[in-house]
Amino acid sequence: MTVQNLSVNAGARLLGLCLCLVGLSVVHAQDQDDLLKEMSEAVRTLNYRGVMVYARPGEMRTLRIVHRNEEGREQERIQSLGAEPREILRDEDVVTCILPKDRQVMLDRRDIRGVLGTVRQFSTEELAPHYLIVREENSRLIDRVCEVYYLKPQDEYRYGYRIWVDEETSLPLKLDLVSQSGKVLEQAMFTQVEFPEQIDDSEMKPALNPADYQWIRHDETDSMPIRGESLWRIRKLPPGFRLVDRGMRMPADSTIPIEHLLYSDGLATVSVMLKPMRNKRVRFLGMSRMGAMHVYARQVNGQHVTVMGEVPEATVEYFARQLEAIEPDLNQKNSSAYPESADAVVIQPSGQ
Repeated sequence: MTVQNLSVNAGARLLGLCLCLVGLSVVHAQDQDDLLKEMSEAVRTLNYRGVMVYARPGEMRTLRIVHRNEEGREQERIQSLGAEPREILRDEDVVTCILPKDRQVMLDRRDIRGVLGTVRQFSTEELAPHYLIVREENSRLIDRVCEVYYLKPQDEYRYGYRIWVDEETSLPLKLDLVSQSGKVLEQAMFTQVEFPEQIDDSEMKPALNPADYQWIRHDETDSMPIRGESLWRIRKLPPGFRLVDRGMRMPADSTIPIEHLLYSDGLATVSVMLKPMRNKRVRFLGMSRMGAMHVYARQVNGQHVTVMGEVPEATVEYFARQLEAIEPDLNQKNSSAYPESADAVVIQPSGQ
C-alpha cells in the first residue's frame, strides 16, 4: 500500500452527463477564479476533522482525517479504519507512513498533497481552457448546504469532475471522478465533518506505536541525482498537459534506475516511467486498469515504458506512442537488439 493510495490518491474527482439540465449555468471567469481560490485556500488553511469514505468498483475504504493549520504550519493525520490499520502523518512536506503489517515506518519529502490534494492546486489559468465549470443546483450533504460544480472536459483526453463545496466554509465535502459516458469511477466523500477553532497537539500524534519498527527514508535511499535534461520527450502533448516534474530513482529490489516523467493539465496527471531492459522479457505489455487508473506498457528502443494515470485509456496509450528519444541516434541505437515484439512475455492483466 503506497502513501498515495492511503491518502485516497489525492481524492477522487468528478463529471456529469450534459449541460441542458434545468438549473445549470456556466461560471464566469472572475467567479471561477474566486471559486477555485476559495476551495484551494479552505483545503490548506482550515481546521477540520472527520470521516471520509473512498470508493471505487470492488473497493471501499474508510479514513479518519484530522487537518490543522497553526500559524501557517499545515499538518494532517490520516488513519485507515479498515481491518489493517495504517496511519499517515503529514507535517508540511514531511510525510510519515506507519505500516504495522510490515512493521515499517516510511519517511518521505516528496510532493504528497494530502487527502484533498487535487483541490489545493486548482488554477484557473491552467484549467479554464480545458474544463468548462458549470454551476448545478445546491444539494445537502451530511446536513450541510453544498454548492455543486461540474468540471466538464473539453476533449477526450481527460475525465470530468463533480465537486460538492460546503457553502459555509468552501471546503469540498464530496468529489466524483466520472467517465466520458457518465459513469462514476471513483468517489471520496465526508460522512462526518466538523470545524473546531483549535486542534490539540495530541490529535496529531499517531495512535500506533512504531518504536521498534524499521524506519525507511525514501528520499535518501531511492532517489538519484538528475544529470542534465531527459533523453526522452513526448512528440506532441495533448492540449494543456505539460511536464511538471522529473526524477530518477533506484528501486530497493533492483540495480537498474528508473526515470520518471510527470505530466499534468493542472488537474489530471500522467506518469511516464522508463526502465532500461537487460533482456527481452518484461512483466506485461498492453493495457490494464484498476478503477479509473489506466496503465499502458510497451517497449521502446530497449526501454520498458509504463504510462499510468487517472485518465481515459486512450490518453495513456497516446503518451506511450508519442514517446521518442530526443537524440536521433538513440532512436536507432537499440532497435535491433530490442524490437518491440521480439520474444516479449505479453500479459493482458485482469480488470480490463
